[in-house]
Amino acid sequence: MKILLKKKNQNKKRSKKVDKFKDYINKRIKEYEAEGKINCESLFHELKELGYEGSARTLRRYVSRFRKDKGKRRIYKPFETPPGHQAMVDIGEKRRVEIGGRLTNIYFMAMVLSYSRKKYVEWFKDPIDTAQFIHLHQRACPTGGGHLRPLVVFAIRLFMTRQSWQ
Repeated sequence: MKILLKKKNQNKKRSKKVDKFKDYINKRIKEYEAEGKINCESLFHELKELGYEGSARTLRRYVSRFRKDKGKRRIYKPFETPPGHQAMVDIGEKRRVEIGGRLTNIYFMAMVLSYSRKKYVEWFKDPIDTAQFIHLHQRACPTGGGHLRPLVVFAIRLFMTRQSWQ
């Protein structure tokens, strides 16, 4: 014999934190659609100022029902470069590394070739200067004569602020 238990308030619809703001949200969605895009992040901050206590995720779930592009998959085409045409370089430092029982700072430069995704990293005990930057570039790209164009460099501030230009 099966006994079916009915949960308390099972027939009642559960209230959500967005319920109190639905009219405002719907009005703003129409305004955003006129501009061409619904911006949930801005809407979330507006609602917070009005007393909304729900999460940004709850708001995004509610707004997703109104999106015209719902169900359409975004297609990402990777950006491909010919061999030897682009690399990304990052220059950085690691502070307070223990080497030989002493704490010291070490510096690195890493390069990733965009076409092959090959990586090259060198570590230095002294801050990287222009000469080291150029030599590392040549060692990392021996087949291209040490030349790649264009070269994308991250953390250039770290490199530039330690130079003394004459």
